[in-house]
Amino acid sequence: MRATPDPAGLRGPVAGGLVAALAVAAHGIAGGGFPGGADFALLQAVSVLTGAVAVLVRRSGRFADAAGLLAVLAGGQYATHLLLTAHEHGTSTPSTALMVGAHVLATLLVAVAIPAAERFTALAATTLRALLGPPRAQPLPTRPAGFPGTPLLRAAGPLGAIGPRAPPVGR
Repeated sequence: MRATPDPAGLRGPVAGGLVAALAVAAHGIAGGGFPGGADFALLQAVSVLTGAVAVLVRRSGRFADAAGLLAVLAGGQYATHLLLTAHEHGTSTPSTALMVGAHVLATLLVAVAIPAAERFTALAATTLRALLGPPRAQPLPTRPAGFPGTPLLRAAGPLGAIGPRAPPVGR
C-alpha cells in the first residue's frame, strides 16, 4: 500500500471534461454558437480522446508533466475549435483574435487547475487516511445474504481437500 495516494487516475476524465466545457465557453464568449446534435457528439468524442491521451502523460518531473499536459490540452482545444468553427451556422462571425485568446486562456486555466487539483486530492486523501486509519479488509460472509437455503461454506478436510469431491491438496 502506498503512503501517499496518486490521484493521477482522475486526470483523464477531468482533462477531457474541462477541455470540452471550457472550449464551448471560450467559443461562446468569442461570439461562436453552441454545438448541437452531431456536433455535440463529436465534441464528446474529442473530449474522451483528449482525456485518454492526458492519462498517458508521464510524471517524470514537474516541468515535463506540465509541458506534456499543456501540449495535450492545447491539442484538445485546437481540435474542439476546429470542430466548433467547422459547423458554424449562425450569421455572426466571431472575432479571430478574441477566439484564439479565449482558447489560449482556457488551455492555460486547465493546465494550471489539473496539477493543483491532483496535489489537493493527494493532500486530502493523505489527511483522511491519517485521521481514519488504513482501510481494513472486511471478513467474507459464510452465507450469502438473501439466500437462506444455501449451505455454509465447508472448511478444508483432513487431507486439505476443498470439498467432499475434490482431490487432496499436495503437501
